Amino acid sequence: SSAQTQRQVYVRPAYRSRAWSPSCEQIASFFASCGKPKEVCNKWGEELRETDTVKEVAIVTFRKNKCCTKAITLSGTSLCGVEVVVGHNTKPPAQRSQPTTSVRVFVGNLPWEADEASIKELFSTCGRVLFVRFAVDQAGERRGFCHVIFEDPDGRGKPAQQAIAMDGVQLNERQLSVAAAVERAKEKR
Repeated sequence: SSAQTQRQVYVRPAYRSRAWSPSCEQIASFFASCGKPKEVCNKWGEELRETDTVKEVAIVTFRKNKCCTKAITLSGTSLCGVEVVVGHNTKPPAQRSQPTTSVRVFVGNLPWEADEASIKELFSTCGRVLFVRFAVDQAGERRGFCHVIFEDPDGRGKPAQQAIAMDGVQLNERQLSVAAAVERAKEKR
């Protein structure tokens, strides 16, 4: 409801490259000076238990609008050692797994030693992997994620859907995050 959205804020790291996974309990105590949060949800709008951790962004609902106003003043402060941005939540929750016709998937939390061959082998059951594109920073160092591009002869996105179903698979003892690749809007300068 729009009344509930008015009483919601989002909290996320100011710099996306930072590792950040506070528990629901840590988020609630971060906002305690503003008023006790009614609920803390992940970006998909799913309510979290006290011990659940948050990745990327948390949506916090308060009982009163003035609590939100106070919460926004915490933007720029530190939560779990990372500078955060707090703002009014105006968007509905993200959709969890949208059907995809993309032949490209995002693979996150990669072990540093992962190479193209190991990733191609891991996803070979999903379809023919055309190539693997690793994300690198300005110094040329890997950023811990890549995009896997599949051949998609029938245009139905089946290889990507099968790969997304592998979310949570292990590679070199690390649990990978596999999701539909999202086109990022180019920043205007």
